Amino acid sequence: MARTETAVLLVLVDGLRHDYLDPADAPFLHALGRNNWTCRLRETYAFELRPAFLAGLQPEECGIANMFLYDPEQSPFAGLDLEGLDRAAIDRAAKEAERRRGHTASAHFAFSAAIPRALLPRFAFSEKRLTWEQGSLGARPTLFDHLRRAGKKWLWLAYPDGDLRAGPLFQDFRARLEPDHALIFLHFAELDWVGHQAGPESAARRDKLREIDATLERVFAHLNGTRGELRALVFGDHGMAPVERTADIGGLPAANGLVPGEEFTAFLDSTQARFWFHREGVRERVRAALQDHPEGRFLETADLERLRFRFPGREYGEEIFAVREGTVIFPNFFQDSEPPKGMHGYLPEAEANWAAAVVVGAAGPPAGPEPFDLTALYPTLLRFLDLPLPGSPAALPVELP
Repeated sequence: MARTETAVLLVLVDGLRHDYLDPADAPFLHALGRNNWTCRLRETYAFELRPAFLAGLQPEECGIANMFLYDPEQSPFAGLDLEGLDRAAIDRAAKEAERRRGHTASAHFAFSAAIPRALLPRFAFSEKRLTWEQGSLGARPTLFDHLRRAGKKWLWLAYPDGDLRAGPLFQDFRARLEPDHALIFLHFAELDWVGHQAGPESAARRDKLREIDATLERVFAHLNGTRGELRALVFGDHGMAPVERTADIGGLPAANGLVPGEEFTAFLDSTQARFWFHREGVRERVRAALQDHPEGRFLETADLERLRFRFPGREYGEEIFAVREGTVIFPNFFQDSEPPKGMHGYLPEAEANWAAAVVVGAAGPPAGPEPFDLTALYPTLLRFLDLPLPGSPAALPVELP
């Protein structure tokens, strides 16, 4: 491949915790950071994080937070034979329903998780369009909307497309890279998987990071040999806390005389329980049932303001009970047979939630207190790509220098 002009490399190492960049487990990234600079990142209060770093948006600004939201009218599970079909067939039918509606993102990943069958018709998917599609977030432009307007091309090797393991991802990168790709976006997913399954302090996690680190050294070597200038952001979208305890949240309202599914609906995520109420007085009774629980608390108005989690409707919950760092709700609607050994998605003060970033091609180290918000990557990437910053500076996230 002939040597070409500037390229921007954006690498998401899923679950790259802020303290993982040590010389034993990540020798290449550690050296890269020392020769350039690193910082810590704080995820937005969401599990669907692409709008944060690819559009600079908080959950309330884009309407995307958790994978599932309460929306019986748009549920792809409505009308299915939920008792007669097995889970695999339910998942296929949900994907097909989303495809027919033109929901290109959820057509890829729609599945029933471990949600009780009777509750499935109450839930829909928040992320309906693939992030790189034109206008995927409505009136709020993404990085790819700006690239498209500027006539710049990109390579997307990231969720939900392709094989995100280190070896196959590198092979796809080599095969699909073109000289005029202004942005190369690679997503290494395995560190997150291993962190959940084996725990963030495990030998398996360290081995996987070494493999990804070695693969990234090959990616950089290839690009340094073919591009005139390389600007890069290697980052984690979140960290990973070791799971120290579990909390059986789901049974407590029922134990206090409330009828789940009839008087209220609960969605049990790993680090939060979200509630919707169907009768007068039930909200107060659910809060009373959990108010003194030692493993968490209900989010109040001030919390929702600082988390930028204020939505016009009730799609993400009328009440949210968040557990403390190191606790997972178990069983929950994603894990019902065995609790994970690592988890993220805690409140932003949980340091194990924080991620690392290595920045190559910027003027100098960041100014201001860390951790930076994940949304800071968006204006930084626009600058790296020589794209104009939209709107007024006051309307944008604080960018990295």
